[in-house]
Amino acid sequence: DVAMFNIAPVYTSADAPKGWYYHPTTTSVTTSHHAIHADAGGMIMNGFVSPTQITADQNDYTPTGLTMNYILRLSTDASRNITGIAAGTAGDIHLLINVGAFDVVIVDESASSTAANRFALNANITLSPDEACTIWYDGTSSRWRVIQN
Repeated sequence: DVAMFNIAPVYTSADAPKGWYYHPTTTSVTTSHHAIHADAGGMIMNGFVSPTQITADQNDYTPTGLTMNYILRLSTDASRNITGIAAGTAGDIHLLINVGAFDVVIVDESASSTAANRFALNANITLSPDEACTIWYDGTSSRWRVIQN
């Protein structure tokens, strides 16, 4: 492994900062964290969650495990809208993957979600089955932005 940051202090899972790989000598971090590290020449984003199937449009979506995982594996029982995701911390990044059989629609600036939970897009984005997009929380404008689709 190649450490992106050489973190000398020992962190516990409760106080460990989110978003970085820990130096191999830091052994007390034992839980899965939203982490970035280089391994065998590639970049790995750790942590995923498969929330309960979405059976209604989601406003202010807060799936269990959101804050501790990079990847959200989404599935729905029909085409469903997500109008916002619980506000992140500035710089949070998540990969949304549609692993189901129906479309997941990421809705632009929907008033159905709290302003700080909304998506700032040019238009709605439809994730068909097996499609994905990467979102980033822009703390300055308090919006989720799609940075790769």
